[in-house]
Formats: sequence, structure tokens, C-alpha cells
Amino acid sequence: MILEDCKNCEKHDYAGNGFVICKYWNMSEQRITREGKNNTVHIVSCPRENDLAINYKNDFPARWNKSLY
Repeated sequence: MILEDCKNCEKHDYAGNGFVICKYWNMSEQRITREGKNNTVHIVSCPRENDLAINYKNDFPARWNKSLY
């Protein structure tokens, strides 16, 4: 889930630098965020992800097997 969709969710509580506070399970839980393609911020392990179609291959390309030099 991207941060903009998270902020529109009724369970969203707060968004900080690198994390969000979610009340999906009726208690405050911290979820980490990461940056995807085009500098979009994605929520890692959002409980609503099962309801959404996520293309991990395109949204989160693998960073391994790339030369560091």
C-alpha cells in the first residue's frame, strides 16, 4: 500500500519519517515504510495488503545481483 492510500484509510493514525502508526487491530502498531519506484512511499506489511493487488516484481525490483562497482 502506498502512503497516500494509507492516509485515506480509517485506521490510519499518524505518519512519521520512515514509519506510520496504524490502528487496524484496534491498538496502535508501528509499520515501517520504504521507498519504491518513482519515489513513492510504500507501507511494509500493511494488514490490508491481502485486499490489494501488489506486483512485487515491478513495484519492488530486486537490489541484489547488481554490481556495486
